[in-house]
Amino acid sequence: MTWRDEAACRGANPEIFFLGYGPGRGLGRLSKTAKARALELCDRCPVVDVCLEYALSLPATGDFGIWGGTTEKQRVGLRKARRQHQPPRSGRTLQEAASM
Repeated sequence: MTWRDEAACRGANPEIFFLGYGPGRGLGRLSKTAKARALELCDRCPVVDVCLEYALSLPATGDFGIWGGTTEKQRVGLRKARRQHQPPRSGRTLQEAASM
């Protein structure tokens, strides 16, 4: 069993999360109603944190829709904040690297 099997959205219509879902459809904006319905499901989802981490692991260029209770715009901000707070690639903190 995976986290997706436990998701509150399992079996829900994907179009409330991803406008334009399916072959031959262009991407567009989610309606306020669809976004609200998606976020309601996320609010009661037992795996919302895992879902968000999954979404943040995707390349930003292919990331769209509602994932882990967040919109695309919110995830852009989360990715930016994470990049700004990452330790140096050596795994050391800035203080540890400076004291060497």
